[in-house]
Amino acid sequence: MDNLIIVIGVPRSGTTLLASMLGGHPDISMMDECYNKNIFKQIGTKLIGNKIACDGMVCSYKEVRIPIIGSLVNRIVNILFRNRQLIRYITVYNYSIENLIYMGAKFIIIERNKEDVIDSNVVRGKMPKWIAKMKYKYGMKTIRYLKNNYDIKGMQSEHIVIKYEELLSDTNKQLRDICDFLNVEQLIYSMKAGAEYNVRYNKKLL
Repeated sequence: MDNLIIVIGVPRSGTTLLASMLGGHPDISMMDECYNKNIFKQIGTKLIGNKIACDGMVCSYKEVRIPIIGSLVNRIVNILFRNRQLIRYITVYNYSIENLIYMGAKFIIIERNKEDVIDSNVVRGKMPKWIAKMKYKYGMKTIRYLKNNYDIKGMQSEHIVIKYEELLSDTNKQLRDICDFLNVEQLIYSMKAGAEYNVRYNKKLL
């Protein structure tokens, strides 16, 4: 399939903001961290998209992937330890990076300054700093793998890399680059307006 978009990045790197902007485009239907195949039930738009985090939600097939058990473990930990998070090298997403590449997905990778990501996870995510550092480390391992993947029948991931800082400082250019990458009309105003309907941070961002 050639109509699947994946917005991917480590937690607190700007994935939600970017996905909200994409969702403001009339040709794009975005979902927020859909863990199953419901993403493929979307109809009525040229492109369908999903925002996923690469700190345990998705990884390479070479790494441990136990979707059902992973979700159960996470729930138990949240109950027993009052929402404290443990580092676990499993994922709750139904697809690996390789699955998504093979399906022809286009990846929009968003990256942010390491220290800003860690600080944001600590301050806004209420996360211990050592866990924030580990999440960043494992998440960036997946990002690097995605950017350099050649081992699925010679296929390489089709991707564009967006810097969070540049998305804020030069929004119009970054959105134009994304539209060109996705081969959709450059409706920048609509996409910037999409940021106002951010499901997690419901306020005007730009």
